[in-house]
Amino acid sequence: MREKIVTAVFCTTLAAVFLINIATPDQALSYSERRALIQRPSFDREFLFSGEAQEKTEAWMLDQFAFRDAFRGLSAAADLKLFRKKDSSGIYVIGDQVYKMDYPMNEQSVIGLARKMNEIAEMYLKDCTTAFAVIPDKSAYAAKDAGYLNYDHYELTGLLGSELIPEFFSHIDLFPALTADDYFRTDLHWKQEGLGQVLERIGAFFEVDFPAASVGNSVEAWKQAGYQVHSYAPFYGAYYGQAALNLRPDTLNYFSDPVIDSLTVENMDTQAGPEDQVIYNETKLGSIDSYEVFLSGNSPLITIENPRSATDRELIVFRDSFGSSIAPFLAEGYAKVTLIDLRFVGYERIGNFVEFSDQDVLFLYSTGVAGSSDMIRKY
Repeated sequence: MREKIVTAVFCTTLAAVFLINIATPDQALSYSERRALIQRPSFDREFLFSGEAQEKTEAWMLDQFAFRDAFRGLSAAADLKLFRKKDSSGIYVIGDQVYKMDYPMNEQSVIGLARKMNEIAEMYLKDCTTAFAVIPDKSAYAAKDAGYLNYDHYELTGLLGSELIPEFFSHIDLFPALTADDYFRTDLHWKQEGLGQVLERIGAFFEVDFPAASVGNSVEAWKQAGYQVHSYAPFYGAYYGQAALNLRPDTLNYFSDPVIDSLTVENMDTQAGPEDQVIYNETKLGSIDSYEVFLSGNSPLITIENPRSATDRELIVFRDSFGSSIAPFLAEGYAKVTLIDLRFVGYERIGNFVEFSDQDVLFLYSTGVAGSSDMIRKY
């Protein structure tokens, strides 16, 4: 009798889940995973005999499975709390900060990045003042003391620097300018309010006075420095969805002043519209990635002009997504800032769009790019 009851409950549960999945409309997006979800296929004759029907149907059912986020959360909680694992799928939590395992260092990728930077320098930068700065992964500030595997940040920057042509490149050390608290708790990126010391170090090298240099890493400090604070919450960073845990989301702050308000932006992405020609694209707030409020997200080429600049100096930044949030403050110190993202345009082609002549040039890359330098395109 007991076996029949168990079987009946099991079958009833399966049937209920099946009916719930059938009755629930497909969701277009997963905000926790920050991606588009696979939609219900068209079960017509062509699809059924395509040879891919089973694979695509399984993929759709997995993406649209009811209570999917809840099951992901249970799995992650079991890994970290029940089975006492150090991480769950490479994600771990220290205090209320979420980290992603950043180990081991990919030495060949770092060498590959240096090789590409050398080629760019020889092609374009002979008349420029050039520096490189590596943005530390936030795990570099916490992992080792908490018993997690993590390579030494200076090992990476030392290897990169040793492979670069010294006549072209100087190093700006950003590690002492940041702490783990200067990054979002649920995301890999740094917060704008944590960039004061970073700007101070960049400005010291290029001999440029950035108004935001040395501002403390609190919202109140930025208010006292004359900046207007804009806040958006809740901000769910990239690690929030990957962790699949019930975590406290972040607040995303972004700052403006009369100079930043006067900046003009030209976003040369072929998909960019009029709403993307701004420093802060507030239409991105509440999207899959609210971090795209900064310069509308990734773009191969963006120029920012400062009509209030007291100088005619220009800065060119080879950057990844971290560059979007620091760009407004860099633009306060120059007449023109050009942002180049070589993940989306090859460096063999950028000479067709950018004239290189006596500018300041900064290679500003996170350790994520250094560890995956094949994403830097040549063609």
